[in-house]
Formats: sequence, structure tokens, C-alpha cells
Amino acid sequence: MRRLIPLLTIIASVVAFGAVSLRTPQVARREPMSPKAQAYLDAAIALFASRFRERGALLTRELDAPLPRLRAYPGDLNQAWSHLIDNALDAVTPLGAAGKVVVRAWPDNGAVRVEVRDNGPGIPAALQERVFEPFFTTKPPGHGTGLGLDIARRIITDLHGGELTFESKPGDTRFIVRLPLTTVATLGV
Repeated sequence: MRRLIPLLTIIASVVAFGAVSLRTPQVARREPMSPKAQAYLDAAIALFASRFRERGALLTRELDAPLPRLRAYPGDLNQAWSHLIDNALDAVTPLGAAGKVVVRAWPDNGAVRVEVRDNGPGIPAALQERVFEPFFTTKPPGHGTGLGLDIARRIITDLHGGELTFESKPGDTRFIVRLPLTTVATLGV
């Protein structure tokens, strides 16, 4: 029974994570929805929980409740959250049990702000201007395509009219997303 509970949690997260895509195929006409931001962040976090345990790192969430609803494409936002969390996990994996990733979210003057923060080695200053370039990666061959941050940026900025920025120094890297509450509705997408 103890093994069944985590399995049911993972299954529920996968269903929540992909629910929009299952109802409306991505290639078909897509309609923006007004999901609860917290539910979709929770689903993305739950999907990574076992990977963090396997690598010995800690993943915590600090979500202000309740977060406002966003007019957005939830499946696409889940993809963006996944890329940001996955990169943070890769950054802290060498630290083992000392590796920490925190996903924070809070309302921010007509927007929702989401921060994915890690205590990894940081992004060297010489590489920071290239972080969002397609196919740019600092990972060894076979461990990354260099598309994750580019895709996250496109989803957040181009599709949802938001902002994706970062701050980085050794021991403290933060990817910061700001999504306006009116997001897709004002873009006419």
C-alpha cells in the first residue's frame, strides 16, 4: 500500500498535467483556458518529485494561496515549468543532498510571478547572454539539446505575453516568470 500512494500521486499529476491536451489536441483549434495557476504548478512539481528523490536533491514549493486564475494555455505552461525545473535539477544534481530547488509563486500587481531558484554553481557571466539561444547548452553531449530555455521563453513571452528573466551567481540562480492575468486574451492568439 505504501508504494501505491506515490504511484497514484504520479498518475493524478500526469492526468492533470495533460488534461488539456487530451481534450483538445495541440494540432487542432486550441482555446485558452482560465486554469488555477497553483494546480498546474503543483502538477509539474509532482512530476519531478521522484527524480529529485533519485538524485538526492530537495524540491520545495512556496505557493501563495490562492493564486489568481490565468487566461492561458495550461499544457504549454506546464511544458515551460518542466523545462525550468528540469534545468534547476541538473544544476543541483552534483551537490547531492545539499542540492535545493525552490518553486515560488505569488500574485504581483495584475500578474502572477513564478520563480524557480536553485543553489547550483550558477551560470558563468561569460555565458549568460547566450542562455536563451536555441541549441546552446552547457551540458555534456547526450544530456541536453539546448532547447529547453528557448522553448520556455517562447511559451512565456511569445504565446502568453509574459516575461522570463534570470539572475545568477554561484549558489543562487533564479529564473523569474511574470505572467499578466489577461495574458492570452490580450494577444488575440
